[in-house]
Amino acid sequence: MSSPHHTNANSSKEEEVPTVFDELIPSLEALSDGFKDMHKQFVKLKRVNDNLVEFNDSFGAFLFGLAANDTTIAWRSPTTESEIARHKKHLEQLHTHEATKAVQIVKQSPHTAAAASSSSVPATAVAQSSSTLAAAAKLAPRSLLKRPTATKSSETARKKHKTAPEIPKQLVSNRRFEPKVNVGSIINRLPIKYQDRGAPHDHMTSVLKILGLHPEGLTARKLSSETRLAQRFITDCVNTLVFRKEVLKVQEEGQYARYLFDPARFPSVPK
Repeated sequence: MSSPHHTNANSSKEEEVPTVFDELIPSLEALSDGFKDMHKQFVKLKRVNDNLVEFNDSFGAFLFGLAANDTTIAWRSPTTESEIARHKKHLEQLHTHEATKAVQIVKQSPHTAAAASSSSVPATAVAQSSSTLAAAAKLAPRSLLKRPTATKSSETARKKHKTAPEIPKQLVSNRRFEPKVNVGSIINRLPIKYQDRGAPHDHMTSVLKILGLHPEGLTARKLSSETRLAQRFITDCVNTLVFRKEVLKVQEEGQYARYLFDPARFPSVPK
């Protein structure tokens, strides 16, 4: 039997034997260090890219403002040096004019007392003349002091004549439905907003009643004039009726679209 000391020596010799992978270790370590450096460089490059994106956004807004300013302002010609000099001269003239006005105000202030004293004499004269006029007015007959009154004809001429708004003439059809169209049953088949009491229900009821009087159909404009509703309400109602197949939309060449009840479901007869 071999001793334990001999077996340990053999195992240490086997571990010290170089392999093929030992030669690759330095290269792999260098490659790992290179990837770490490349990662750091990419992080810095990403920061540069983020800053560049922020700059592009800000500068893009600035360029948009310049473009909007350029489209709204008509530049006839570029500013020349002579125009700049003329503008500076104009500003200097304004400053000198304001300065001279201030000096004149300061110079005139000592003479205000003398002017006030000199104006007291004509003030008394004015008071005397006003008193004489008042006395003459008392002595004058009342008929001369009365103001002329406007006649009734002139007053009526000034008043604006209020005219009643024109009521559009209702269209009359030469046919009628037999039997009559049941408006309530049609509304019960429509969406809930037309069934509940409110503006949509009233608008839809008006449209259906008018269509029930005209078997040949009406255009949206005629429906608006007959129901006295705005065009947008008429459009909403007829679109819903057409979508629910309660009303037909007939489009003839060169004419506006007409909305009418289906003749197969709602027959009509001459009046």
